[in-house]
Amino acid sequence: MKKHRGLFLALGLAAMIGLMARESHAETMSLTVYQGSGTGGAVIYTTSGDVNAVNASTTAATGNQLNNALIAHSLGAYNFGSLGGTSNLGLVGAINGQLAIAGALTVNPSAGPGSDTPITIVVTEDGFGVPPNLSADTLSQSAQTNFTDADTASATNNSGIFSDSSSPPNMGTTSVGPLNGGGPGQVTPSGKDSTPVPGSYTLPYSLTAITVISLSPAPGVGTGQATINNNLLVTNTIPEPA
Repeated sequence: MKKHRGLFLALGLAAMIGLMARESHAETMSLTVYQGSGTGGAVIYTTSGDVNAVNASTTAATGNQLNNALIAHSLGAYNFGSLGGTSNLGLVGAINGQLAIAGALTVNPSAGPGSDTPITIVVTEDGFGVPPNLSADTLSQSAQTNFTDADTASATNNSGIFSDSSSPPNMGTTSVGPLNGGGPGQVTPSGKDSTPVPGSYTLPYSLTAITVISLSPAPGVGTGQATINNNLLVTNTIPEPA
């Protein structure tokens, strides 16, 4: 049932994220952090990047905007050491679309409230599809979370969305999770999922990676940590010669 909840979340977000991607500036990655599970909560932080990368402000040198925003939303227990997205859009030789989220989160209840509160990270980019895709494409997802001293209730749910430029859009969704913490020490749960994308669709298409995370320290431990990775890949199947 928990696996299904992750899939339902992806399906619920798909139409909204597809619309957001088409309305955003093409070939520019965006990163948004929402309060709660899904995109219905308050926007904690948002930023845009360039074609191949977007990075949140998590250091003093960049103003530490994300972590300050977490404090302002009563989530001061959380602190990101890093958070960003990458893609291969427009790179020489790239025939498969790739998009990923990566980040490192620490929870310390003595630093403020919000431990075990879910937040949602969304990275999206439009403009994929040059060179043109072939038939029988597949959206694949692999996700891994490295938990250190995280309570077993800590979890990530990871989703992926493919959305083309049709109206209404042709879509495909994947879901991996929940991936749970394991108490004191370190655990690294992971998972994979894949789905066919429409055999005929309108270019360009967008990719969206979504990670919902809740994090709390293991009993008797002051702080817990999680390193997240959520990776999407659209693979092109080349038909066999007749």
